[in-house]
Amino acid sequence: MKKYIPLCLLAGFIFCMLGWGYYALAQKERAAKQATYAAAEHLLVYSDLPDSVNRGMAGAFYQRTGLSVQIQTMSDRKLQETVTDMGGQEKPDLIIAAEQVLRNVDSKGLLRTCSVTGAERVLPSFKDRKNRWLGLWYNPMVFAVSADYYKQYGHTLQGWQDIVKQTNCRILFPDLAATDMAGDFLCTLVEMQGRDNTAAYLRRIQQQRISYAKTWAINVRRVAGGEVDLAVVDESNAAQYQAEGAPLVIVYPREGTSYWLTGIGLTVWNHESEIAASFVEWLLSPDVTRVLQQQQVFVEYTTTPHPYRSDAAGKRLVLFPVKKEYTDEGRSVLQDWWLRTVRFGRDR
Repeated sequence: MKKYIPLCLLAGFIFCMLGWGYYALAQKERAAKQATYAAAEHLLVYSDLPDSVNRGMAGAFYQRTGLSVQIQTMSDRKLQETVTDMGGQEKPDLIIAAEQVLRNVDSKGLLRTCSVTGAERVLPSFKDRKNRWLGLWYNPMVFAVSADYYKQYGHTLQGWQDIVKQTNCRILFPDLAATDMAGDFLCTLVEMQGRDNTAAYLRRIQQQRISYAKTWAINVRRVAGGEVDLAVVDESNAAQYQAEGAPLVIVYPREGTSYWLTGIGLTVWNHESEIAASFVEWLLSPDVTRVLQQQQVFVEYTTTPHPYRSDAAGKRLVLFPVKKEYTDEGRSVLQDWWLRTVRFGRDR
């Protein structure tokens, strides 16, 4: 038996050497691929959109152009932290994010002018004056109304002032302190009406048969399920449920409404201007509509002078003419003010 020990040791040694050689070769090939990728032109994008949307956009852009784009998904907060304190991470060429995030990043001098074909079609209210960021699409606040309730009372339910007159209407309203989008809605109301008038209006709504919800999808689901008659929601969620056959209609407030804008900014680290320009131009093209709707995202586009959809009464969407010059801190202060003065009524 002992005579086989040297043979076993030799065989073990040979297997170890083969395994190490295979590992070393695999590592060498991986390093070569990484070096090739690093040497090639490529585009890195940070995005606060859902991962499924980002993957859909990257795939569709590659199919259309043959150019690859790597889109990393992260939250608004994480995106801002990562961009402003990059450390050793690879720096992004482009940022896709909410308007306030783009404003914050631009205020730190991290964006530069985005000169691309199609930028002139973006309406002035949806872009930076120096084209440091461009709005791509926006999601307005609308009324989602039960189809049965609309049949009876729809003719009297066409604007913000109509809500407070509907004494028999079960209303679902967004918790204005729960999300950034809800806070943006609150800031817009204050910019349009001032604090005192906004507080008076929101108190009047609170005297109705009202309940609050922290997430937008729940608002629409409760309308579709007949639990409430009307919900103030974002159009994307309402349109998604409507497309799936839910018994609800969408109403655009006649006075106008707020909106959540998503845009794109070219960073100071971008060195692949041609690829970046191609990607931005593609995002401003009709191609992106198909990609978003495949992911159940229904929005309005900044390159369209007038939204192509109309509501249940045939009205076109009207937006409040706001500048949205508030900061994250300012929005938080207003949200806290709403909690104290309206929601819980501790302060007057």
